[in-house]
Amino acid sequence: EVLQKQAAALQREIVQLKAGLRKYEETKEGFDKAWATWTEKHTERGNLLEKACRGLTEKSVGEIVAEIRRGADIDGPVEELKNALTGCNITQDRWEKLRTYLEMAEESPAKAWMKIMEQLRPLAELEDSDVSQGGTIPEVGDWDLTENMRTRVIQRLNPQQWLEIALISLKDKPVFFYCPNRTERIPFEHASAGQQATALLKVLLGESSGPLIIDQPEDDLDNCVIWEIAEAIWKAKGCRQLIFSSHNANLVVNGDAELVVQFDYRDESDRTKGTIVGEGAIDVQEVREAITQVMEGGEKAFKLRYEKYGF
Repeated sequence: EVLQKQAAALQREIVQLKAGLRKYEETKEGFDKAWATWTEKHTERGNLLEKACRGLTEKSVGEIVAEIRRGADIDGPVEELKNALTGCNITQDRWEKLRTYLEMAEESPAKAWMKIMEQLRPLAELEDSDVSQGGTIPEVGDWDLTENMRTRVIQRLNPQQWLEIALISLKDKPVFFYCPNRTERIPFEHASAGQQATALLKVLLGESSGPLIIDQPEDDLDNCVIWEIAEAIWKAKGCRQLIFSSHNANLVVNGDAELVVQFDYRDESDRTKGTIVGEGAIDVQEVREAITQVMEGGEKAFKLRYEKYGF
């Protein structure tokens, strides 16, 4: 009878353990699926950013080259891991090897980082008692850690810490270059203000949907590139509405504006309020007069240039 009671108790314990094991397996399966989905979405995000970079390059007609550097910001995640593994006796040369592995990864630093974290996961899930009882210490295949280092990782790194670090995303970083002759590359931030403005205007005018509103597009533009911008305006105005606020009548004339609205101050002594003083197409006399007055000194200046240069 005593043996029967013990057997029944053991049977109940076995049933409970099996139920717990099934629950654990379901949880593990759910986590594995979530991890795979997160990895996939991270890759998709990078692919979308890469596609946007290609689109920007095409719209600028090659004057701007946009590229994506996958997982470019490795410093932050590596420092977080290093802080978590303080006391594991991981030498500086091992950390340098990890950085080199991430930077030189064939696929991308982001995928290499996820791979390293997946290899560290078994160490985070083991208990110190598992090692003291003679259990096998898993290796980290792509990071050369000694057995002593891996033992200390088991002691230091718990699943919650591992998850927090594993979910640090290595962000993909876009970089931009200005290419004046389609072969030379200048970091975009080092290009002149005029070069930047010209290239960006071409990109904006290359978009095909929605109205485009720009305040003083002539800022930083050399007169020699106004004609290039005018040609881009001709192409763009056929598929979208363009609204420019400008002090440069060259854009108005060369861009063949369909409607010109002239503004002025209501009171010259109080330049806080404006009013419309004229509007119409370029062939309207009042509009032509306004354009002539605004454009580099008015009609008198035109005549003087004509007489001097013999245009």
